Amino acid sequence: MNVNYPITRILIVDENKEHGELLCRQLKTSNRHIILADTTSKARKSICEYQHDVILIDTDVKGDECINLLKILHEDESYRATIFVMSKYENLSKRISCFIYGAKKYFVKPLNVSEINNELTLIENRYNCEKSKLIS
Repeated sequence: MNVNYPITRILIVDENKEHGELLCRQLKTSNRHIILADTTSKARKSICEYQHDVILIDTDVKGDECINLLKILHEDESYRATIFVMSKYENLSKRISCFIYGAKKYFVKPLNVSEINNELTLIENRYNCEKSKLIS
């Protein structure tokens, strides 16, 4: 029995609204609910209101706001989301900080949307397997 659990909630945090909207369109499927936040304060509000399955954060947001957001998520043990990070810069120290604070993947712009979609599909398949084991 193939059971699909239709909604993967994804939060995209990107100050460049055009880039964020393009990414939303490229990642959108019938099984995904995508929210775009163009500031870290909007992202925090969304995080307080919803339990997202995946959060994709652009490290190029103002100053260290991205790292601060990652720290908050990392310290909140009740919040369980897979965190992906994207950046147009190959900054090793920022990359290491992202992994220390819980990022699972680091994508360098220009993004390979197929790679992100593959990662999302893996998460969705894992979720479906776990749920079908609970049902049977």
